[in-house]
Formats: sequence, C-alpha cells, structure tokens
Amino acid sequence: MVSSMRSWVKGDVEMTTSFLFVRNQRDGYLDVTDLGPDTQAAVKISGEAARYYADEPWIEVILLGADSLETLRSTHANWFPDWEPLPLALG
Repeated sequence: MVSSMRSWVKGDVEMTTSFLFVRNQRDGYLDVTDLGPDTQAAVKISGEAARYYADEPWIEVILLGADSLETLRSTHANWFPDWEPLPLALG
C-alpha cells in the first residue's frame, strides 16, 4: 500500500523527504529507508518493494513523506514500538 505524498515549500526549499517502511509483522522487524525528495522515484521504488513482498502477507510496505524521520516517529508512533518520544518543551 502506498500513501499519497504531499510536499510543501518553505522559501525555495522542498521540505518533503520520502521514507520507505518495510515491517515484518511476524517478528516486528522494521526497516526504514530514506529515499530522498524525489517522490516519483520513491513511488516507483515503493511499488517494486510491494511487488517483491506480494506473496508474503505478513510484510507491510508503506511510503510516507515528511520533513524528517523524527516527525514520522511522532505522527506514526505505532510503526516505532520501541521508540519513546521526548517530552514537549513548553514555553
């Protein structure tokens, strides 16, 4: 499954990086690959990975875009079961 990718621009700088997540639901192993800012290439690679694992239903393949992996750790915490977010600094 491939999520839709949205990007935004801050000044002249592209702020989205694509990350490919491959998770083995049997043993909990998670591999995250930074695919960079080229979303078309990332979608192609993600599709290739999904086809590669198509006969292994316990393997999940998703493509997410964000400004950083830390953002994804916060917004998709269920993909990082051993990660504990730092407390937010208020003030």
